[in-house]
Parts: sequence; C-alpha cells; structure tokens
Amino acid sequence: MKNDKLNFILMNKNTPVLELKFCFKRGGYIEDIIKLHNPEYAPLGLVNKDKSINPDELSDWWEERCLPDSRINVEHLFEALNLNKQELIIHSLGLSLSDQYWLKPVGSDIKWNDVNFFTNDFSDKVGKLFFFTSFSDNAESILEEYSPDYSSNGFLNKYWTIINNGRFLVKGNHGAFSQQSYNEVIASRILQSISCKNYVGYDLLGQNSICKNFVEGTTEYVPASLIRRILPKKDNETYYNHFLRCCKYFGFHKEMQNTLDYIIPFDYLIANEDRNYGNFGIIRNVETLKIESIAPIFDNGNSLWYNQVEISNKNVKSYPFELEQNRQIKLVQDKSIFPIDEISKIEYIIKDVLKQNRNCDKNRISNICLAVQRRIAILKQILSNEKQKNLQR
Repeated sequence: MKNDKLNFILMNKNTPVLELKFCFKRGGYIEDIIKLHNPEYAPLGLVNKDKSINPDELSDWWEERCLPDSRINVEHLFEALNLNKQELIIHSLGLSLSDQYWLKPVGSDIKWNDVNFFTNDFSDKVGKLFFFTSFSDNAESILEEYSPDYSSNGFLNKYWTIINNGRFLVKGNHGAFSQQSYNEVIASRILQSISCKNYVGYDLLGQNSICKNFVEGTTEYVPASLIRRILPKKDNETYYNHFLRCCKYFGFHKEMQNTLDYIIPFDYLIANEDRNYGNFGIIRNVETLKIESIAPIFDNGNSLWYNQVEISNKNVKSYPFELEQNRQIKLVQDKSIFPIDEISKIEYIIKDVLKQNRNCDKNRISNICLAVQRRIAILKQILSNEKQKNLQR
C-alpha cells in the first residue's frame, strides 16, 4: 500500500454503515470511526444501545475476518506476496461469502453488483495454494483477481470455488489420520438419516470435503460470537445462560434453545470437540434486518476422535458452554427434541465413509464404531430421564 492511512466506507451490500480510517502500520488496523451512516446495518452485536460503535470492537470483528495466523502455510503466502493479511483482505475489499459486508474506498463509484462474490466470478487460486507448500511459482498471478479466501477464517486449509454457478467451500484435513473431511460427511449423513431439516450436506472431493454455501445474496451468517457480545456476562452466570440471555435480547431465545437441545446431544453422539461460538448462530436478512432462521448445523469435522490414537469415551472435550461432554449434555432442557430412537444406521455410515480414508485402518474404524455405540446407549439413558450411569466409561 502506498499510503499509510486510507479511508473506507464499510458497506452492508448497498447500504453505507460507517466511514472508517484504516492504518497499515504495525500489520494494519482500524484506527478510527470517522462517521456513522446507518449503524443499525452494522454487524449484529457491535451496536450499543445509543447506536454507537466501539472502534476496538469493530477492529476485533475485522481481525476475525482476516486469514488467521494459525492457518497452515499462511506464513509462506505472506512471504511470497510480501503483504500482510490486512493488505490482502483489503485487496479484495473485504468481500466474503458469509455476509454482505465490504469496504468501499471513499470517493469510489464501485457498486456491490460489480464486485460481490455471490453473482460475480472470483479466483480460487489462493485457497488452493494452501494445500501445497510452495507459493513462489504462483505469487505474481494471485493478486490479479479478487478472492473470498482472503476473508476465510479457521485453522484448516480451505478454498471457495464455483461449480455450475453455485458457491462451494472445499476443506482439507490435518493430523495423522486426516479424518476431518470424512467426519463432515459422516455427520451430515447421520443428520440425513434422522430427518434433520436444518443442516449442511457434505460430500467428498478426493480426500477433502465440499459443501454448498448456505448464505445467499440477501442474507448473512451471524455467528454466536457476535450475539454474545451484546450483553456483558454477569458474575456467577454460566456461559449457557448468558448466551441465551443475549438471544432473548434479540427475541429468538426459544428458537435457539430448541436448536441447542438438538445440537448438544448430536455433538455428544459424535464426540464433537469443537462446537465453538463461530460455528453456530443465525441467518439474518441484510435488507430488512429481520432474523430469518437459525443457521444450519455445519462444521462437524473435529469429532469421532479425529486426532487421537486411543479411542476412549472418558473425558471427551466439548465447547462452547462446558469443557467436557458429560457436563455439557446436562444443559439440554427439552430431552424429547433430539430423535435418539431414530439412530439406526450409524455404524454402517461410519464404516462406509471411513473405509475411503487410507489413514484409517479397520481396527481404528471398528474402535470408533464401538465407542459411538456406547455413546448412543448412554445418550438414550440421559434423554429418557433414566439414571446417568457409567458416564466415564
């Protein structure tokens, strides 16, 4: 960047939200909010009761939008391009396929219809490069086109691509068993088998997973991490109660509680260790600002003991409300919502998918199936109000 500081209009599709000053020193950051235009169109959870927006909170939101420092091979990309993550995301105007926010340079006549990724073509070069270790041969061509991969967070390698005019996300794996992509497929097939009506379907693309974008040109995905910011957590208040209180502030706590009564048992069933505040939330219409629905269930890869040699039901980790599954499962309010009695094909699904993974042998697959069957038995006890015996086995 030639200038150390530039002014932009943060847009929500066609609506100007605010004018901000961006500083490119020390890696890049939002220095100040110059003027508020339509703060109600800002990311949910950032607007205070007096319609003000804290620059630090806006900066935190923006930082979470950038490529994470933890992304595998990300340092090689920065080195090859001689740019940092802030410069890269601004190169594509902050555009994303998860929402409609973008940066319009002050004085520019750029329009949403000309640049958004929902209706315009984009490059998938940069995201694909993360699946390799060398960036130098392609560095010059990377910046020729816009890409949603500059605003794609998360640890795993991934890239957005266009197939038959649809927008699809491809995700890779890490670790000795390279199991996450296969787990995504297993989870979606389980949900399909129990007639779940709100989930993202995953398929395999080679050794990677692929799914269609669940956000469209008039909607945005609002993660729980933004929802929980609207109200401060009280002393001695649980994370679960605090989150539902924030949902009540926006008027959808009943719907969210019912969803959690479904998701928490499902995560218990597949031993999901990473239901964090970034991978569940709501869908909001960016034009009317009305909440349309709870977001579908997605991002289930860190499950089924994906990175563990020993398959054990003892002290399985969980997020976001409790650190262990045996404690988090107790948060379920309506035990009739999750259809545990409909679970019947799970062993077949696990075996059918994991046998395609060359890093999982028959013994490992068998042990995973046995552990899941044990979890089903325990979960049936819990959801039927019977005594919770042998939870640590």
